Amino acid sequence: ISVTGVQTCALPISVWLQRPTGEDIQRVWPKGAEGQPGRATMTCRVDGGGRLERCKVVSQFPEAGGFGQAVLDLAPSFRMADRDPDGASVQGREVRIPVRFSP
Repeated sequence: ISVTGVQTCALPISVWLQRPTGEDIQRVWPKGAEGQPGRATMTCRVDGGGRLERCKVVSQFPEAGGFGQAVLDLAPSFRMADRDPDGASVQGREVRIPVRFSP
């Protein structure tokens, strides 16, 4: 799934009700890195309401560019349907979300 520089990966297939907008990405772009590209990946657990929790950065580039914190700041902008297309609850699933920051 790709929307405004945000790619999400969750297996099995997930239904995203909300993903970050371009404005959300601009809001969290690291200070001092404006206009510079970067990327970061986080893993999170999904709560019973489809919100992300217990997120942690698993990679970022450049390493000290602040993009790891930026991707964590985007976590509240994501929301999944509380059930997958097969009707199973998504609560407790782990998702891996890579985000590319492209000026």
